[in-house]
Amino acid sequence: MKAFLKNVFKVGAIVGFVVIVYGMLMQLLDIKTAWLSEWLGYISILILPLGIFFGVYQLVKENSFSFLKAVSTGILIALIAAIIVMLYRYGRDLVADNVGNISALEEHERYKMEKAGAGEVEIRQRIDEIRSEYSGGLKTYFITLKWYLFLGSGYTLISYLILLIKTKRDEKNKT
Repeated sequence: MKAFLKNVFKVGAIVGFVVIVYGMLMQLLDIKTAWLSEWLGYISILILPLGIFFGVYQLVKENSFSFLKAVSTGILIALIAAIIVMLYRYGRDLVADNVGNISALEEHERYKMEKAGAGEVEIRQRIDEIRSEYSGGLKTYFITLKWYLFLGSGYTLISYLILLIKTKRDEKNKT
C-alpha cells in the first residue's frame, strides 16, 4: 500500500508540475499566431492521460494490476495533479490581484468566433455566458478540479482497457 501511494503521489505531482511548466512556457513564448497557440494549448491536454497511463502501467510492472487499483491510481493521479494546478493558479492570481479573472478565456473565445464569422451580438452573448459560468472567484479554480477528475476517469478506463488487452495477449503468447 505504501509503494502504491508513493507511486500515485509521485506521478500526480509530476503531471501537475509539467502542466504548470508547460503553461509558463506558453506564456513566455507569447505566441501571437492564434492557431499555433491554440494547437500548442491542445498539447497540454495530453499530459494528464500520459501520466495516468504511466501510473496504471506501473501496476502491470509490479504485478498488482486490477480494475480497482487501476481506477484508484488514475483518479488519485488526476486529483493530485488538479490540486497542484489549482493551488498554483490561485497563488499566481492572488499575487497579481487577479483572482477569478477570465479575460484570457474571453479573448480566446472572441478570436474563435470572429474567425468563424460571428457577429458582435453573438460574441457578446457567448462572453456573457462564459462570465456567468465562471463567476464567483474560487469557482473558476474548482472547474479545473471537475475537469481533471472527469477526464481522468475516462483516461483511466481507456488505460485500463489497453493494458488489460496487452496483459492478456502477453499471457496468451507465453503459453
